[in-house]
Amino acid sequence: MTVPMRDLVFVSYSHPDIAWLERLKIHLKPLERQGILAVWDDQRIRTGAQWQEEIRSALGRAKVAVLLVSPDFLASDFIAEQELPRLLDEPELTVVWVPVRTSNIAATKVGSYKAALDPKRSLAEMDEAEADRALVTVTEEIERAYRGKSPSSVSDGVRKLGARRRTLVIALAVMALAVAAAIGFRRSTKPEEAVTAPPAASAPPSATLHVEGDVVQNVGPGGNGVIGNQVNAGGKTTEGK
Repeated sequence: MTVPMRDLVFVSYSHPDIAWLERLKIHLKPLERQGILAVWDDQRIRTGAQWQEEIRSALGRAKVAVLLVSPDFLASDFIAEQELPRLLDEPELTVVWVPVRTSNIAATKVGSYKAALDPKRSLAEMDEAEADRALVTVTEEIERAYRGKSPSSVSDGVRKLGARRRTLVIALAVMALAVAAAIGFRRSTKPEEAVTAPPAASAPPSATLHVEGDVVQNVGPGGNGVIGNQVNAGGKTTEGK
């Protein structure tokens, strides 16, 4: 028995939500154009073809199942009985579900799978620009799943980002403390600058007195000759010149 190749992104949706299907397909078109993946939905069923057989064939080739979940989606008997059993119970297939409109997803088996977006805020609750950003995220998750990487929900991504930020903040704080400690250590161990006393003033060279006759002369360093009075033999003095 030939095993069918799983090469399709199968989009399951309810017809009241066809506008969201078309918007998602617009975002997936660049990936299709590059041959990265191929998208299938029931709009591809040709007129006059046996649509149930076409759907069963596409289900057999599905590699990724994208569920556009809304109250109408959960209320569809055909989706619940024909599509979901084959999509949710196939181990080789990755399920990516998108909250199109708020619904009672917790009451279904689909609720046990990770959502591509936060289920607390559906696409219908967003303005156009925000919805486009959300659909880009959905497209990225579909591509990851198609390439064989585990899809991660937005809430998981936010938690991981928050954890990385907390880790970075802690690391920066530790580095700052380490730098501060190193600076403090260097200051505490820096040798005190030696206090050098100013050199003592040199004492003036001592004078050497030489008495020659009646004249007392300074003949030491810097001496300038007569420094005193002449003394005569009689003990009287005259002013020195």
